[in-house]
Amino acid sequence: MKIIRAIGIACAGIVLVLAALAAYVAFTFDAARIKQEVAQAVLAKTGRILTIDGDLALSFWPSLGVKVDKAALSERNGKDRFAAFDAAHVSVKVMPLLSKQIVAERIELDGLKLVLIRDREGHLNIDDLLGGKKDNGEKTPPPEFEVAGVNIANAQIEWRDQKSGRTLQIAKLDLSTGRVAINKDGLHVEAFKLATRGQLDAGNFDLALDVPDFARKGEQISAAKVGLKATLKGATRSAAASLEVSDIEGPPQALRIGGITLDLDAQIGDKSLKGKLKSPLALDLDAGTLLLADLSGALALDMPGLPSRPLKLPIKGRIQSDYGKPAVSGKLATQFDESRVDARFNIAGTAPMNIGIELDIDKLNVDKYLPSADNKPAADRIDLSALKGLNANGNLRVGELQVKKIKMRNLRVSFKAAQGRVNIAPHAADLYGGHVSGSASINAAGNVIGLKQTLSGINIQPLLKDLADKDIIEGRGDVALDIATRGDTLAAMKKALSGNARAMLRDGAIKGINLAQSLRAAKAQLGGGDVTQQANVADKTDFSELSASFRIANGVAHNDDLMAKSPFLRLGGSGDIDIGNSQLNYLLKAALVGTAAGQGGKELDALKGVTVPVRVSGPFEKPSFKLELANLVNDAAKQRIEEKKQELQQKLHDNLKSQLRGLFGK
Repeated sequence: MKIIRAIGIACAGIVLVLAALAAYVAFTFDAARIKQEVAQAVLAKTGRILTIDGDLALSFWPSLGVKVDKAALSERNGKDRFAAFDAAHVSVKVMPLLSKQIVAERIELDGLKLVLIRDREGHLNIDDLLGGKKDNGEKTPPPEFEVAGVNIANAQIEWRDQKSGRTLQIAKLDLSTGRVAINKDGLHVEAFKLATRGQLDAGNFDLALDVPDFARKGEQISAAKVGLKATLKGATRSAAASLEVSDIEGPPQALRIGGITLDLDAQIGDKSLKGKLKSPLALDLDAGTLLLADLSGALALDMPGLPSRPLKLPIKGRIQSDYGKPAVSGKLATQFDESRVDARFNIAGTAPMNIGIELDIDKLNVDKYLPSADNKPAADRIDLSALKGLNANGNLRVGELQVKKIKMRNLRVSFKAAQGRVNIAPHAADLYGGHVSGSASINAAGNVIGLKQTLSGINIQPLLKDLADKDIIEGRGDVALDIATRGDTLAAMKKALSGNARAMLRDGAIKGINLAQSLRAAKAQLGGGDVTQQANVADKTDFSELSASFRIANGVAHNDDLMAKSPFLRLGGSGDIDIGNSQLNYLLKAALVGTAAGQGGKELDALKGVTVPVRVSGPFEKPSFKLELANLVNDAAKQRIEEKKQELQQKLHDNLKSQLRGLFGK
């Protein structure tokens, strides 16, 4: 609002100078003398230097007027250019001349170039044209002026705000009005129209402002309606917006506006957003604040992959802004499908912009709005460069959430983003019968991601099924992760994975092999070749408890402390899980124990005490299990010989003891 007001007053100041020029020319015409006298008068009145380098000509038809080419006006008490124009024409009404009155009829400007500046103290370089205070402190009256119409074409305007460091350049601007009157009572403008066009981010934009009637009388401002239309067109995107403000009334510090209505139609590629919003508006021009106390309306989002097209979003909320700082804050609520969303936000500054947000969602299934497998982009490149300019903090709370098939409840997330880094800490949720908590970090420099997670009481089988579509293990227990990676693709990140992990599960099973059944089948082959079988999801080996830890480097997780217990065997092992290449190379060691309980334990007495090696290898999708039985017969024979040896030693000991007792009578 301040820049529009400044532009209007600056234009009025220029028009006033031109009207004075017309007054001189109307009665006597000596171009050279008039140029000099007008320049002297302007200098004496405003402290600004007026130069006219072009022609000065008088016209008589269809109206009396003067035409000026190539003129410029300096800053106050300086030589820097404030304004310039290529051509100007001022016409005056003929009849008032008969009574020695000069009334400007129309003023036309072409090629206006205007520089508006606000210094660090907040003063404008047009304050002296606004009727402020003189250098001695006395208040100067505002200029009085009236014209039937103003037309400005092909204007270029530059706004420099030294207080905020912002600049704005308008390359082409056209302005026209009906009657304009400035006097001691105030300002009255009829039929104000402003249009500008230019280029923004490789797109062409058009902007049009329409004010049918505007008045300021004393401290009271009034306007029945203000209309603003904007369009943006580019190769792959377009947008059109229409804003209508109605029933404007009140002083600048408490301006009351009956309502504003915004219509929006935007499209980027095959995605579009349409909507209509409205609200009453309270505006304080002096303080630079506005309040949308009751914002309501609806948006419609359309894009491929949505479960229902378009996705309709009713909007309800409140927004307040201090555009002098600048700062915006508010709260918004919407509902779509089964989700209800409540958001509170605050935005401060522009470079950098600081964003704070609090987001509450009762239920959200993100998978419904993700592109299908057919519509996913071919490349999996991960670009985190957008984080480098993000300064934000906030909290997210979701009652029920599904993302990439992972289901969780009572999600609580806090995050902070600055200087290309995002820290997500703490975060916590209930999932798969247990609880998860931890932290995560993202660094756009190098695409580095870190994750620390503690999962407790988790039902591991449905979690892995949803997370990776793998059905390889059952059980409930605890998992801890401390990992990090980097890379610009998902494949690169898998191969760069490093860190540590550990797991402890209870009352579960290893899926894909039934060791009891496999050992029964292999029992007859002792001393023969190895036995290989493919994983079968219907087979499993039960365990009462299982624990393992992993050291991860370059995408390979190494383990050498596996420990699992079942009713008839004990499992150990060591090997590698190649996450980057989705390959397994692991040697399980199954040691049969002396029990007849469990999965066929009674039939395996011949192998009791023998360690059976089981090689697990191949791709994650279809691993193979190989029982390495070639040397198992030797191990079994050695075990039986050792048992017989111990049995004979025990018998010899017992016989010797009995004979000695008989010999000595004891």
